[in-house]
Amino acid sequence: MTLFAVVFTLDKVSGLPVDLHLRVRSAYPCDRKVPDTFGQVRFRHLVTLRCEGRHPPKRHDRNRRRPKVLP
Repeated sequence: MTLFAVVFTLDKVSGLPVDLHLRVRSAYPCDRKVPDTFGQVRFRHLVTLRCEGRHPPKRHDRNRRRPKVLP
């Protein structure tokens, strides 16, 4: 079984019969069980935040693991 990290955006939409548009930006095989990120948020909570026009908070402290930067 191969794990993949999927990077996506979730944007509000107007003029369509849907509220949000999920756009996959990148997907790549992940070498760890949990990839490094700016923090964690449950998808359900993320959808709620984006419907309200807000973004989840990012962690920028020095002790966190850095997200992968793709070339």
